[in-house]
Amino acid sequence: MIFRKFRKQLLENSNLKQYFAYAIGEIFLVMVGILLALQVNNWNEYRKAKKEELNILYELSSSLQEDILSLQEDSITLFKKIQAARELVRYLQNRQPYTDSLQTLLGQVAGIPILTINTSGFTLLQDRGLDIITDTQLRQKITHHYEYDIELIKAINSKHNIRHETFVNWMDQYFYWEGRMPRLYETNAILHEPEFIGRLKSNTSLLEGLKNMLNTALLKTRSLHKAIQDDIKQIK
Repeated sequence: MIFRKFRKQLLENSNLKQYFAYAIGEIFLVMVGILLALQVNNWNEYRKAKKEELNILYELSSSLQEDILSLQEDSITLFKKIQAARELVRYLQNRQPYTDSLQTLLGQVAGIPILTINTSGFTLLQDRGLDIITDTQLRQKITHHYEYDIELIKAINSKHNIRHETFVNWMDQYFYWEGRMPRLYETNAILHEPEFIGRLKSNTSLLEGLKNMLNTALLKTRSLHKAIQDDIKQIK
């Protein structure tokens, strides 16, 4: 209201020079106001995007932490199975007499961990859009981990599971399951089966290869988890 009165007085007094100067100043103030509003809006959008990026990084970090624990447990389980398989080979090669420990070793050799990977964090990232991760190298590392490393590990693990299942099915001719404990049909039958030692050695090599694969996956998962944790600290 005050500005309009002032502008009217300038026109009535035919002071065009001052009027134009005033008009330019008024336009300048409007432009400054618009720029400030845009700056505030951009800042709010930036904060919103960073908050969303942090939420996704936290979800990825949580998923990877679960994977680390799962891979550690699977690696320990495989280590115990490998130890049991080696002990069983020595047992059979030395033609030791049958004892209950033989059945215990058979139970430890049978079965194989099923690889479980938590992809909820990566699924959330895909739904939101990969570009939400502003660090290009980290974004590429995350994508490579889930779309290449994990898929390769799953494929190898699946093949190992099939081969191990074939071995366990072959063993079924010698024992049956009583709960979770294997029981031999004939206590000495397996002791005099030369093919069993060969198959057992082959299966032990398979388990060792699977354990090495899981350890590699564990190292890569830890590396990615650390990179995400470092990025979270920088954003915060």
